Amino acid sequence: MVRTKFCNLLTILGVLCQIGFPVSAHAEKTSDEIFFDGSHLEQSVTLTGQQTHPVYEDRVIPKTCYKDELIGYERECHMEDRQQCETHYEKQCYPITRRECTPTTRRECHTETRTECTPITRRECSQERVCEDVPEQVCRTDAQGNQHCRTVIARRCHTENQCRDVSDRVCRSYPEQVCNDVRDEICHDVSDTECRDIPRETCHPVSEQVCNDVPQYRQVAYDCSTTEQVYLRDELDFNVTANVIVDFQIEDVSTTPREKFKVSLNGERIDLSLIESSDQYLVLIDKLDTKVSTTAPKEKKIESNIKVKLISIDALKAPIERNLLSIERFSSKELILSSSELKYPSLFGIETNIKKGSSTVLLNVSNVSSLNYESPRAGFSTFTLDFAKLELPSVIQRGVKYKVGLRLFVKQPKDGSLLNPKLLPKSLEITRLISIRSL
Repeated sequence: MVRTKFCNLLTILGVLCQIGFPVSAHAEKTSDEIFFDGSHLEQSVTLTGQQTHPVYEDRVIPKTCYKDELIGYERECHMEDRQQCETHYEKQCYPITRRECTPTTRRECHTETRTECTPITRRECSQERVCEDVPEQVCRTDAQGNQHCRTVIARRCHTENQCRDVSDRVCRSYPEQVCNDVRDEICHDVSDTECRDIPRETCHPVSEQVCNDVPQYRQVAYDCSTTEQVYLRDELDFNVTANVIVDFQIEDVSTTPREKFKVSLNGERIDLSLIESSDQYLVLIDKLDTKVSTTAPKEKKIESNIKVKLISIDALKAPIERNLLSIERFSSKELILSSSELKYPSLFGIETNIKKGSSTVLLNVSNVSSLNYESPRAGFSTFTLDFAKLELPSVIQRGVKYKVGLRLFVKQPKDGSLLNPKLLPKSLEITRLISIRSL
């Protein structure tokens, strides 16, 4: 009692009391409430908290363990039925036909052409040119009238008949019969009988006693221990101060909003939840910016800005209730659709089912905001399914007639930014089935 009063006094003075346990002087306010009725579009809260981590201790805890101890064997017997089988052989005979052959010799003849040649001598003559050197006297007379002569060799040629004996042969061909002895065999079929021993198995049930030595155990207790992690305390990492600004945006005010929010600090995370609703508006976290900085040892500061959008449910229903949905252009590359003005495309989905005959060639479900969405003009919105951009198969053929099924529906965001998803009208949708030829 005395120590408690002493610690309280030191706490008031801003001093940590650590007599046996940690005490924090940081006053915590980890959550606060904001009420929005449309009059204040910007509201702020300041939250304080602590970032801690648990501290554990390994403790050895004694316990009693048990083990099985073998004390002996007990013989157990029981009757078992089994099949006892024996194998015997039966002789089976059946008629066969076999082929018997006797070796023999037969004479085989054929005609061959034989050639015989006789040597002869014949005389062969031919005209041949024969030349010889002949001495001749050549004379000339000089200017004084004296004659001078000399002998020269001149070549004289003539043709004469030359003959000689040539060896040759004369051949003649005539047929001749050649015969040889060829080995052969004479075969014929003979009837006979062949026998085999065929195994046969016969079985019959027999009962016999089977005995086994079964080990017998008893449980014996012994002292043991186990190591467990035991929670001791939370140890302080940082004192955290968070300044949170909430900006509200409301469109198409039909009734006065009466929404109550809870802003929470969880470590370094800022959470916003809806705790009371007028059920007339969908509440959407449009943007959440959080900056964390360390201002001093064990001190952190958070600056957070939350943009909240309130969407009238009546305004969300309006484009569905107008029931306008049509095709502006259909080609092998894109499908352009138009509808009534969609102020909140992130809350709408479009399902496209394109059929050729009875076969589906393209089925796609997309969020309208992820398409090539164009700002409303004259109360209409247009959005384009670019087949290449959406990585859809290029199966639309130019000039072919297709049936295009369309469904425009309200869709819940997947990022959890909608704080009251139960109010989202799920049954509202527009459907179309349009026959159209692609460009």
